[in-house]
Amino acid sequence: MQPNCAHIPMMSGSRTVARRLGAVVAVAALVAVAFWAGTVVVHPSEEPVAESGPELYTVDSGTVSQSITYPARAHWSSGPTGMAPGSGTITDLSLPADGVIHSGDVLYSLDLRPVTAVAGEVPAFRDLRVGVSGDDVTQLQQYLITTGYLSGGADGFFGSVTARAVRAWQAEEDMTVDGVVHLGEVLFLPLPARAYWADGVNVGTVLSRGQPVLRTVVGAPSLALAPASRDEAPQAAEGTKVTVTIGEQDVRGVTGDAQRQSDGTTLIPVIADDEGPVCDESCAARVPVPGPVDLTAEVTVAEPQTGPVIPVSAIRTRADGATEVTMAGGKSQEVEVLVSYGGLAVVSGVDVGDVVELFGDE
Repeated sequence: MQPNCAHIPMMSGSRTVARRLGAVVAVAALVAVAFWAGTVVVHPSEEPVAESGPELYTVDSGTVSQSITYPARAHWSSGPTGMAPGSGTITDLSLPADGVIHSGDVLYSLDLRPVTAVAGEVPAFRDLRVGVSGDDVTQLQQYLITTGYLSGGADGFFGSVTARAVRAWQAEEDMTVDGVVHLGEVLFLPLPARAYWADGVNVGTVLSRGQPVLRTVVGAPSLALAPASRDEAPQAAEGTKVTVTIGEQDVRGVTGDAQRQSDGTTLIPVIADDEGPVCDESCAARVPVPGPVDLTAEVTVAEPQTGPVIPVSAIRTRADGATEVTMAGGKSQEVEVLVSYGGLAVVSGVDVGDVVELFGDE
């Protein structure tokens, strides 16, 4: 995985110190290319006068942060499949450009007859004409009411009033005006829905009744980190901040519980840090249906910290586990490392302007 570039300006110290810090930066750059990414910003101070004795460093102010670049993935959950309600040859396909189907959209033509999507759970299975009743009739009536062709309620009975509404609809849509909704002229689906054509569906395809014609997806896209190896997964502990880049949009969330897949890989869900979906409508519009699509994500391992910055080579660990530096003159001073990266660390326990010793090649 490719890391971010780290910006590490030259800091104060003797020429020998500068050479040693240059080596630290070179080593840090090699490590970063291998896995890590982060940023270091330090304001350089005046060039000191070279001194004999211990190599010294004047504490400066700066900002250090650390992040990891992970591969990520977005995918949709499968929804209902639209089955062809009638048989014939597809003579036109007209799925909306954004792939989102609404009630009343003409999806395709079968033997030159338009097939209209209508919201409903019960699939089309018969002609709808005067005298029939049922939930499929109710679905049709609800569509005619919302489009203004039918007034009153949807009672599930196809009477003369419904027939007149159907004829008005047929006339408006340049259909055969006979007051009968023939099998194959409407496709009942839970709508609105994002959809894509089933495999093998093209202009000229001969459809059989009950054959899959389009497939839908439901909900919002799921986002997940997709570590290249099992060893990388622990670096993104649950609750770690994540920014996933989708096109020109950055989607921010936190990591969920790592999930081991049947193929042995690990996915780490990216979830919202509140109750809403991590991928809103604007994000969803950027994720191709049905996916999956490969993305990149930045995982914040260490939040940016600003404060006194010193080289890691000035810090050593005591037997009791505490960390310390040696001040100019030889006095030991306990410090706390707040964050470190690229051979530099932000610490508490010393002040900007203090002078510390470096420990040679450590």
